[in-house]
Amino acid sequence: MASLPFPDQPPPPLTTNVMDRINFAIQFEKYRDIALKRWWLFGICVVIPMIYRGYTSYKEPDVYMATGRMMVSPQIRSPVGDAYVEEAANFYGTQVRLMQSSVVTGPAAEKLVDFAKKFGITSSPGLNVIQERNTAIFHFSVTSTSHEYARLFLNQVMEEYIVYKKKIREQTSESAAVILLREVDRLNKERQKAEADLLDFQKQNNMIYIEGQGSLASQYMLDLKRRLAEVRTEIDLLDTETNEQTLNRAPITPLVEGVKPAPREKDEPQKGEERELIPSPKNLRLPSDGASIKNEITLLRAERDDLLKNLQSKHPKIIRIDEEIQRKERLLKVIREQNKEQIALYRESLIKQKEALEKSLVDWEKQAFEANQKASEFAFLKSNLSPIKELYDILLKRVQEIGISTTVGQELIQINEPAKASSTAIAPNRTRNVMVTGGLGLLLTIAIIFLLERFDDRVKNLDELQDMLQETVLGQVPMIPGGEDSSLLMVNLPPQNIFSESFRNIRSSLMFSPTGGQARTIVVTSAIPNDGKTTCAVNLAICLAQVEGGRTLLIDADMRKMNIHNYFKMENGIGLSEILSGQANLTECVVPTSVSNLDLLRAGTTPPNPGELIMSENFKHLLEDSDRMYQRIVIDTPPALATDDTLSIAPVVDGTIFIVKANQTSIRFVNRSMTLLKQRGAKIFGVVLNHIDTTSAHYYYYYYYTGYYNYAAGRNTTKRQQGAIQNFSQKPA
Repeated sequence: MASLPFPDQPPPPLTTNVMDRINFAIQFEKYRDIALKRWWLFGICVVIPMIYRGYTSYKEPDVYMATGRMMVSPQIRSPVGDAYVEEAANFYGTQVRLMQSSVVTGPAAEKLVDFAKKFGITSSPGLNVIQERNTAIFHFSVTSTSHEYARLFLNQVMEEYIVYKKKIREQTSESAAVILLREVDRLNKERQKAEADLLDFQKQNNMIYIEGQGSLASQYMLDLKRRLAEVRTEIDLLDTETNEQTLNRAPITPLVEGVKPAPREKDEPQKGEERELIPSPKNLRLPSDGASIKNEITLLRAERDDLLKNLQSKHPKIIRIDEEIQRKERLLKVIREQNKEQIALYRESLIKQKEALEKSLVDWEKQAFEANQKASEFAFLKSNLSPIKELYDILLKRVQEIGISTTVGQELIQINEPAKASSTAIAPNRTRNVMVTGGLGLLLTIAIIFLLERFDDRVKNLDELQDMLQETVLGQVPMIPGGEDSSLLMVNLPPQNIFSESFRNIRSSLMFSPTGGQARTIVVTSAIPNDGKTTCAVNLAICLAQVEGGRTLLIDADMRKMNIHNYFKMENGIGLSEILSGQANLTECVVPTSVSNLDLLRAGTTPPNPGELIMSENFKHLLEDSDRMYQRIVIDTPPALATDDTLSIAPVVDGTIFIVKANQTSIRFVNRSMTLLKQRGAKIFGVVLNHIDTTSAHYYYYYYYTGYYNYAAGRNTTKRQQGAIQNFSQKPA
């Protein structure tokens, strides 16, 4: 490594400006690392498409363009042309489509077949037509592999358009004339028939009299209805009143004194010959002496009562008065009988009047209906004739003027600029094609990388781990390039090495944490294999053994894939499996290591039933014996999702440290393992993020820290560490 002379003092503390530059560098290197991790996508989506697009553009023939202009005005507005002139709103768009249609380009290409063979044209030229804004001028452009053929083709297209428009105008005029003549003939026949029907109706009916008769009949029927209502009311009163009530009302007079004569036909008698349709009844009056007779009877009875006070009932005066009263009563009875008969005659007269009025009303309603029906029929005939005559007159006028329409041109069509072609090719733009392909490929690559990163739930750095989990993060372990797991022991590295310091940091976090400070038995595990849990367990045990009075036992509880003995250059002898199966005791199996205060209990021979051995009482006895002999016990167990061994051991120890490997372990596996451990009642001290890439800007502090300790130890630094110290320490804040 290159040597960098250090000043007399260590690097100064980080300032706010330096921190800002560090954060920027972190973000920059974060995205740089993502791009470098998926570099192959840039080759697939950017480089290969650019090479392919460059090759295809090189193979494409050169394309030339010819341009020209033509003026086409809308059709002349005239009374004749309205029936078949194009609407101005759709005119220009229609012309553009027509100019590009096969009815124009087809004949043009056919007339230039020989020129196409001469210039080697195998495909149809591209034609584009645009109307210049707010003008009647159309801009033509033709693209072809020959600039001369493009010019000839464009001129021919404009000529063919003029010929086609002239042909269409002539065909339209002739077709319109034929249609109009046929329609005029049909309307003439309908007009003659309608006039004949109207004349026949007038001959058969006196419309002047019918119209007047309808009005008079309506008025007369109103009068009949009013009188009929009065008669019905009088009859109802007679049916409900007594004779005396009827006679005591106002003097009875005829309610219907006679209805006025009805309207007459011309052949009926003239005015003055009025006749009464309904006769009036005679007047009914009470006899003039009827009331006096009743009074006389009353007086006689009063006189009789006075005489009876002094005389007997057989007295001649009393007898004479009684006879007179009887005679008067007989006379009054006769008068009442006569009035009753007269009232009956009056009622019968009213009933006859009602019947006569009802019959007359029915007759006149029938006459009024017939009159109204004839008037409606006459109005219909007149209304049917009127539009036929108007349309006939309009079409007849247009037929007379159709000759003018066929001779007068309805449009102004003129070629303003004949076709001109440039000898310089307009396509393909090979450089632009390659650059556009590269840009699109780059965007696609970025999108794919974004999606991959979005759905990649592997833990990448400490910040992500803290955001994803609620558990305490005890520390992070850097990746040592080129180092094998079995050789990564703190005792084999310099004391100030960043790898060693990371485990000292984990030891401090554990010992000073509320839950792990008093812990004696600690399980080290992970979610899946190859997360570096064994390396972390061994080095953590070494750190704990280096504490004064911290005699430590390291147990290899992974009896399926035992590996700890390789770290200490030992052979796998008797160990945990023999103790649990009762073949040996703890004292016989524990072996010292090269690290002071650190003993090792190897896994021993692989048993056929390691899960059952872990759950046996012998394992609990082992923990009790170990606890009496050692201050700290570190147990390396299998991955939590691989076997049930860890889930059985974790609940019976003081706590668990969970190892997560950066850029490998899925957060889903971590959460699942944590859930299983908590369901078994295990206590989790915290999480350690392993295999951190210290070359990333995320871990600048490691560069700074390493440079500081290398400075203190007089050691050399890497070029990257030198750059970190120079960039962030020696720049002015």
